[in-house]
Amino acid sequence: MAPGATIAYDVLARIGMARYLECRQSKEIHLLLSRDCGIEVKASTVRYLARKFVAYFQIVHEQSIGLLRAAMRQRGGYILHIDGTCDGASEVVLVCIDSLSGQVLKSQRISSENHIEVKKVLQKIRREWGIPLATVSDLRRALITAVGDVFKGAPQFVCHYHLAADVGKDILLKHQDRLRGLFRATKVKADLQALKRSLKKYAIPKESSEHIVLP
Repeated sequence: MAPGATIAYDVLARIGMARYLECRQSKEIHLLLSRDCGIEVKASTVRYLARKFVAYFQIVHEQSIGLLRAAMRQRGGYILHIDGTCDGASEVVLVCIDSLSGQVLKSQRISSENHIEVKKVLQKIRREWGIPLATVSDLRRALITAVGDVFKGAPQFVCHYHLAADVGKDILLKHQDRLRGLFRATKVKADLQALKRSLKKYAIPKESSEHIVLP
């Protein structure tokens, strides 16, 4: 427990995991702590402690960069995946991940996914983690040019998911719009949903590897 604090670190960690790993709301966490731990923490305090957990987690992450980078070298380096939230009126959260370990290297808010701001984040990545074996991003020009400026010579790849989504949108969007129009015009959506529900009893459980042939 920190000096002067009334909440121990293990409770703080439990709140953080419940909020961000289990996606529980503050009132749920309040009831969880009361029921399972016999600890009464107001929902408003839970919200504050959840934010505090993130701050502590960031500090521990930054203090551990040396150890994490040593482990990274033992694996032979890292592959940098870069992606951001949709670039709209709100700020963008730019996330940089090492795909070999699944480790989030940097997650930072920027005003938009423009070349200058993306480049600043990538320069921090280079200072803290070195040059990656390769980079993977979507087709946004700002990402591609910023990566080329900061990690000169590192191979650049386009994310298959984003490429397929972009190509699929270009090829199929017109047909999808037409199909949606037909669904609305014929009013068959409710019938299709009912058919889907009726077929659930024939579904094979995800954990099963068996293939069932019905008569």
